[in-house]
Amino acid sequence: MLRWRRPLPALIGLFAVSQIFDDLVSLSGGKQQEAVPQDFSTARPPFGILARAWKVIASSTIIGTVIGAIPGAGGSIASFLSYDQARRMSKSPETFGKGNPEGVVASETSNNAMVGGALIPMLTLGVPGEVATAILMGGLTIQGVRPGPALFDEQATLVYAIFVSFIVANIAMFLLQLLGIRIFVRILKVPKHMMMPLVLMFCAIGVFGVNGSVFELWLMFAFGVLGLFLNRFGFGTAPVILGLILGSLTERNLRRGMIVYDGDWTQFLTRPLSLTFLVLSVVFLGLVFWQNRNSATPPTTPEG
Repeated sequence: MLRWRRPLPALIGLFAVSQIFDDLVSLSGGKQQEAVPQDFSTARPPFGILARAWKVIASSTIIGTVIGAIPGAGGSIASFLSYDQARRMSKSPETFGKGNPEGVVASETSNNAMVGGALIPMLTLGVPGEVATAILMGGLTIQGVRPGPALFDEQATLVYAIFVSFIVANIAMFLLQLLGIRIFVRILKVPKHMMMPLVLMFCAIGVFGVNGSVFELWLMFAFGVLGLFLNRFGFGTAPVILGLILGSLTERNLRRGMIVYDGDWTQFLTRPLSLTFLVLSVVFLGLVFWQNRNSATPPTTPEG
C-alpha cells in the first residue's frame, strides 16, 4: 500500500514518467518532432508589452490568488477567468485568440498567482489547493513537517522561512530567466529521443536516492503507465495525487471524529462549521458537473 509519507514515486511517475512514456509512444508511432526555429532573438518579450498590460496583470493576480485559495479549483479555472476578464477590459476584444499578447499575459499571470493563493489552505488547513502545493506538501511531509493549523504555533520560524524563501526564489528566478532565456530555449533543439532517456534516468535516481528502495522504482513506473492511460483518455492526474495525499489524512480524522462522538455521524451534519464545508463541497461539485455538461452539449444551429 502506498503510504502518505511516501508520495514521491507517485508524483514523479504521474507527472514525469507518464510524459516520457507519452513522448516515446508518439515517436514510435512515426510522429516527427516539429521543427524549432533557429532564431531565438525574440525569446524574451519586450518590456513595453508588460508595462502596457499592467491592468491585466493586476486583475489576473487577484483572480489567480482568490481561485488558488479555493482547494481543487485548479489553474485552468483561474486562467480562463483571467482571460475572459482581460478580454472584457480590452478596447479590442476581437483580437483575442488572434495573437493579442494580453491574453497570454492574463492566463500566465493568474496561473502563477494561483500557486501563491493555494499556499493558504495548504499551510493553514493542510489541504493542498492544486498540484504544485500538493507536491510541496508531500515534500514537507517527507521531511517530517505536517502542514495544518498547529504549524504556525509549533513551527512559526519554519513558516516565515517558507515565506522568505518564496520571495527570494521569485527574485532569483526572474533574474536567472531574464539573463538565460535565450540559452534555455536552445534545449528545444535537442531531439526527444535523446532527451527522454536522460530525464528518465534522473527520475529513477531521484526516487531511488530517497530510501534506496527498488520497489519504489517499480512503483514509479507503474504510476507512469497509469498516468499515460489517464492522459490518453482525458482524465487528469492531479485528482490522483490529491487522493493519495488526502486519503489517509481524511480517513484518520474521520475515524477520530467518529470516536469522539461515539459513532454518531449526524454530528457532521448538525454542527455549523462541518455543515458549511459539506454544503460548499456539494455546491462546487454541482458547478463542475454543470460546467462539464454545458461544455459537452454541442451548439445548435438554426435550420434553413
